[in-house]
Amino acid sequence: MRSSALIMLEKPTEDGHDLRLPILSTDVLIQIQSFLDPKDILSLRKTSRVLYATSKIRIVWINALQRVCYTDGISLSTFHPIENLSPIELENAAFSPFRFVNRLDASITAGENIRPLTTRVLVPDLLPLTPTESMDIPFDCYSIFLVPGGRFMLADTADHGLCLWDLGIHPGSPINQSPLAVLHKASGELTRFTSPTPDAHGVYICIAGET
Repeated sequence: MRSSALIMLEKPTEDGHDLRLPILSTDVLIQIQSFLDPKDILSLRKTSRVLYATSKIRIVWINALQRVCYTDGISLSTFHPIENLSPIELENAAFSPFRFVNRLDASITAGENIRPLTTRVLVPDLLPLTPTESMDIPFDCYSIFLVPGGRFMLADTADHGLCLWDLGIHPGSPINQSPLAVLHKASGELTRFTSPTPDAHGVYICIAGET
């Protein structure tokens, strides 16, 4: 005879209502998963066919990705337009921070140099801000910043201003050789750091001038 404790684990009830997760409505299951980390959603997926099917619903991974972005300070613009991402792309994007940290931990633990997964070359197609007789002015950078999320890059240059590039939503995305935007800066002004806005849809840029 099975113990009453085991029976309760298999069929929890309250006031005569069956509280097993697979019995709950799809909307309730989606709401429950909106509070879970991506790896916990995968664990839940393995418990029953109903929960497996629910974990494949698109909105589950949209919620998971948004939660990861807010938690880790990643700009939601990294995945814009999020509506165009497939369920597999959403799931992979939600796991990106975990894979990144695990890769760093493994390399550091093994005492290995961290090597890039892919290497791409950006050849800027941009004229200098100040016209000169020779327009072939080198694209010299003081510094380069990746906006958290890895899609957008800021390049602080000597003669071409502060340039914002879209590197694409994944490593296979084509790169436009022209920047999305260029900020004209006064001579001597340097970009010190960037930070996502509280709503995760934008980015603050701190520029310091000469004193």
